[in-house]
Amino acid sequence: FKDNLKKSLRQLAVPYVFFYLVTWAWWFVVSCLRHPEIYPDRFYDGIIKPLLGMLIANGYNTTFSTMANVPLWFLAGLFWCKLLFTLIDSLSAKHKNLVQVVLCAVLLTAAFVLKSYHIPEFQTQVIKDYEADVALKFIPFSLGTLTLSYVFFFAGTLIKKRAFTNSVDLPKKNLVSVMILCLLFGLISSIYNGRICINSIK
Repeated sequence: FKDNLKKSLRQLAVPYVFFYLVTWAWWFVVSCLRHPEIYPDRFYDGIIKPLLGMLIANGYNTTFSTMANVPLWFLAGLFWCKLLFTLIDSLSAKHKNLVQVVLCAVLLTAAFVLKSYHIPEFQTQVIKDYEADVALKFIPFSLGTLTLSYVFFFAGTLIKKRAFTNSVDLPKKNLVSVMILCLLFGLISSIYNGRICINSIK
């Protein structure tokens, strides 16, 4: 677990902070400094709110934070997925997959609850053409995305373990069949359920 934690910090947390700070510095110069009419308080709007956005890492602007690079929430979310999966996988229990399935059911239930209720004072700002109105409410570090992302993450590990790990021994047509079936399942379920958006728990 410790080795995997160090690896995840190096591969996900460090790139998250690095690219966030680079993006924030660029945005501060080309946008914040040039538009005082939009950002009247350069210290608060240009420094404090983006840094809070980096720490909160939920991929949305709130009334007290700004996400300088929105897509980076994915790195934070993936970090927690890998950490939780490694924690459970490192247990010596015989029924690891059963524990994972039960956890996925619990997380999906949590996703339903989070989607159904919101905290008005932490309501994210509504952005045009962006689903902030059904967005993840104030759950820092992209931990709320676990409710959906972990289910996909676990499913991916199962497919990898069962279909792709022994790819040398399996005919290529079997691998192609698995990929086509996964694609069809994704398309059919999206038609039935609508668009899936992990970050907004949809």
